[in-house]
Amino acid sequence: MRSSVVLVLLITFPTGAASAPISVAGIAFPAGEEAFADGALLVSGTLNHSCTAGPVPAASSLSEALSGSDIRQCVNTSDSTGGIVEVFFSNNSIRNDPGADLVIFELSGPQAPGTPDARERFGVSVAIGGVFIAFLQVDPIATGFNSITDPTLDIFAVQIDLAAVGVPPGGSIDRVRLHIRNNNLGTRSADIAALGALHSASPVPEPATGVLLGAGIAALTAGSDRWRRTRGGRLPGSGARCRPRTRATNAATNPHAAAAARRSPRFLSARS
Repeated sequence: MRSSVVLVLLITFPTGAASAPISVAGIAFPAGEEAFADGALLVSGTLNHSCTAGPVPAASSLSEALSGSDIRQCVNTSDSTGGIVEVFFSNNSIRNDPGADLVIFELSGPQAPGTPDARERFGVSVAIGGVFIAFLQVDPIATGFNSITDPTLDIFAVQIDLAAVGVPPGGSIDRVRLHIRNNNLGTRSADIAALGALHSASPVPEPATGVLLGAGIAALTAGSDRWRRTRGGRLPGSGARCRPRTRATNAATNPHAAAAARRSPRFLSARS
């Protein structure tokens, strides 16, 4: 009876209902809420996730403070060394299209629209091919929009063109690192509130996908080799007949058979 081996690899990506376009501080995000970061984790140093703009509850974690489009919760530090936080996008990725691709929102004291605030300078790095580039130092720029819940704070933004940091045209990234520190210039540090993709794309495939595919191919190859060793032929369906493995029973070629023949009654009667 012939048999065959079928290997099925099912690769899925997170899906969800399409979001309606939204605007934050006059900047439009066609992908809506889905365009914004989905979580964050501390890489090194010390960061505070309890800063807020107005009478709103403080975030319980870095991930809560930096997820979504809500800019009323933020992350900062009073330490001159600061800390590095990695922000990730799991429901989408940021694609390098013409123009700015990523926006990082920050809160600071009111200034004229278009004014950069060097006091709130911070570092930005993105992962290209799994490797983070050197930190690029950026100054947030006043948008002219107030944070609504706190009249003493305005919304600032840094818009980044991924082409300027080495992402190829049409390429996507899904991880961003921020180095937030106290610049000792009269303010505590940058108050990072949200990250959003102006050009949003499908999620970047996980590295595990390639591992699964490689494991599947290896399993098929191993199965084929094992079939050839044990059956002495090709796999079913190859058009060639398999040659079954046989055991030698001839006394001339099998020493065990020869010994058994010497002990048989017929052999003994012949000797006598």
